[in-house]
Amino acid sequence: MRESISVIIPTYNRSNLLPDSVASVLSQSFSVSEILIVDDCSDTKHLEALDEVIKKSPLIRVLKQQVKKGVSACRNIGLNEAKGQYVVFLDDDDTLHTNMIEDAILAFREDGATDIIGCRGEVVNSLGEPSVNSLRALIRKETLRTNYTYGLGNSPSLHFLMYHPLIHSLVIKRSIIGNIRFPEGLIMGEDCYFFLSLVQNGARFGYIEKVNVNVRIHDGNSSHLANLDVKEDFYKELLGSELCGKLESAIIEMQLFYALLKKRKPRCIFHLIRSLSQPLLFLRFFRYQFRIRTNAFFYYYRIKP
Repeated sequence: MRESISVIIPTYNRSNLLPDSVASVLSQSFSVSEILIVDDCSDTKHLEALDEVIKKSPLIRVLKQQVKKGVSACRNIGLNEAKGQYVVFLDDDDTLHTNMIEDAILAFREDGATDIIGCRGEVVNSLGEPSVNSLRALIRKETLRTNYTYGLGNSPSLHFLMYHPLIHSLVIKRSIIGNIRFPEGLIMGEDCYFFLSLVQNGARFGYIEKVNVNVRIHDGNSSHLANLDVKEDFYKELLGSELCGKLESAIIEMQLFYALLKKRKPRCIFHLIRSLSQPLLFLRFFRYQFRIRTNAFFYYYRIKP
């Protein structure tokens, strides 16, 4: 029996980018079963454009929110409606490569015990082109290109907390999700929280060493807009949850230290002290941060006019 795939796309006022995301799903070499677009109460002009997107395929179904509730609520609504054996969460400004889903399905067939298959991603600019020249985009590009010390297959929780993989780079068995949902009270980090919950639920991960998705860097990226207070709130909520052991907590302390250090906040010293409880992990974390930023800075100043 052929596997069924549900692709869930939350959207809000991105009628200029959404068609590319939908087109990348419709062009998959392994056809999906349904595309659930969950609109988070977009403005009228964007809803009109959404009506045009619907006409592209009978596989597309639109679920419209009457009140704006955020990306987590949209994903949860899509998840509640999804009928596929496998689920892909795709943001409305990102795209999949043609073989992304087929490669994942073949990996699932090779190892039936695996619950989630991931892949590598590539950064593209606002036009969807691989050429990027902003420092922020180059740092993200280096993050996705790095050789991971903590692999998704053998250290998934450390992988999520250190490298922040792209949510749409993962194809997930619906059965492992169960009643787990995205936390709707978070402004950022909801995908990390969700996947740490899956790890706690016993999810087994696999990985394809191949670039199969694109992430678009533009001024409207939510991760770009998140301020320091939002990041602190997210990491502190994680520390107070049951999702983190000693190693996970140490990485969160390192993330907090580094974020505060970049803003020259004196309280960063408290997180530094806690980070040193895992010295080897600390060295690996900052070696990784140093490498990606050195490479990004080198390339940035080489191309800068």
